[in-house]
Amino acid sequence: MAELEPHFASLTLAHDGNDALHCNMPSDQLSIVPMTDSAVDRASSDPVLDVIINFVKEEQKRNFAFLGRDTHLYTNGETLAIYRTDPEDVEDSCKRWSLNVKDVDGVWYSFRLVFHKLVHTVPLRCRTAPASPLAQQTEGLPDLLNGIAQLEVMTVEEDMKLWMDLRAWMRKTFEWHDPFEATLLGYQHEEMDFWWRGNGKYFRLLKLPLELREMIYLAAIGHIIIPKAEKIITFGTGYSYGEKGRPGLTRDPNIERPNLNLLLVSRQIKQEVNGAVWMQAYKRFRATTRIELPHHAFRRYKELAPPRALNRLQLEMSAACYFDFICYSMEPGPVVSTPPDGLRVRALHGIPSLRYLDFRFMSPKHPDAVCPWSYENLRIRSTGIGSEIAHSCQETWIDWFFTLAFDQLPKLRVSMSGCIKDSTRAKWEPRFKYLDSKQGKNEIVDNQTAMVHRLVRHLKTELVKHDDKPLPCYCSISCCKGNNFLAALNRGDRRGIVGLEEAIEEQYWSFSD
Repeated sequence: MAELEPHFASLTLAHDGNDALHCNMPSDQLSIVPMTDSAVDRASSDPVLDVIINFVKEEQKRNFAFLGRDTHLYTNGETLAIYRTDPEDVEDSCKRWSLNVKDVDGVWYSFRLVFHKLVHTVPLRCRTAPASPLAQQTEGLPDLLNGIAQLEVMTVEEDMKLWMDLRAWMRKTFEWHDPFEATLLGYQHEEMDFWWRGNGKYFRLLKLPLELREMIYLAAIGHIIIPKAEKIITFGTGYSYGEKGRPGLTRDPNIERPNLNLLLVSRQIKQEVNGAVWMQAYKRFRATTRIELPHHAFRRYKELAPPRALNRLQLEMSAACYFDFICYSMEPGPVVSTPPDGLRVRALHGIPSLRYLDFRFMSPKHPDAVCPWSYENLRIRSTGIGSEIAHSCQETWIDWFFTLAFDQLPKLRVSMSGCIKDSTRAKWEPRFKYLDSKQGKNEIVDNQTAMVHRLVRHLKTELVKHDDKPLPCYCSISCCKGNNFLAALNRGDRRGIVGLEEAIEEQYWSFSD
């Protein structure tokens, strides 16, 4: 451990009013200047600090949000201090995490946000040789100045101790996104300009054709947004369905927070971004309870959104809400077709710009899934208390839903996404393509419509016979709720067994029958 005698390194950023970056260099600390290529005298022999410092400098050039809370122009503060942790602080951290110092095969470092005086004390190790001391692991680490990928940090999430990539941890911990969502444009344009001049990198975006620029805008903001409409309408802040390591992360993925940094570059780019996103991105409306049904929001969004902004909609609802949306009461008891409500599915006909409609389905094993035929589900929705319970077969209830909804949908292009069987997609996609009056011949449209009408008559006969229990599932991997013992394994075990994560996702939802 002699090679890792305490050497302190702090990263500081200051602004003197003349757009000059400078640093103070205390005698007991090694300081560097972020976002510049100035040579820095170093007295450190700690290769770990060299690796981290190099990463921070490069990340600040690449990522506007990294350490943004303290380094943006209007805060004018120092950024980050990184140093070996004192033994007393290590013991305090171990007590807080319920760890034994001897059981941790890493060396402890502290990351201190200077301006906010917030300290993160964590152990680091080199993933190539986790059993050896870090001093031995990092011998000859000059090669790692561009290879921080070898370093891992221990984190504690939900009482689970995990080793994760140091780069991912630093981005998660030290990125900062403006909570005002680009409303203080005067300050933020200055910050962006300051950042561009500091990092020395630029890209002539406006030299590209408009079509390519719009592709870049959509990739940055996202092809699906969950807009928010209050006094003004915004792109929203994304949506997270649950904990980071939850089962079904690939089947029911989160909607990432839109990257709004492009809006700060220039007025022209801001206008182009708004135009591309409102016209080409899908706007998702979610509902898991009746009060959330999206027809309540359509009128408000039409008033606040730009013209033709609602040309692409995506609906994501529980099974119960989907049937409520088409005015069928499927709660336990007699099946009732309620009078058509002009503010439900018929509200789609009142959006003249609507051209594309996507139905997204969450897995029955999703925590928000609600089966209309389950008394237990109704109790959960009213009390918020419940456990893994029965849910109708996804393949069957979606087939029932599309059969009953077919006549009520406007003439447009309908698609399906999410947790839907391949056989269901193959069955309904040919029928939906004829909903668009511009496609197919009238004779074909009439034949498809007549077929669906026959299915509706047959289905209503079946509904009368239904005994108010969840629809049975005969899929090879049950799509109904149940005890998925694989998902109960902790994240560390799941990562360590090859193929286990894929097996858990397949248990969560299988696209095959």
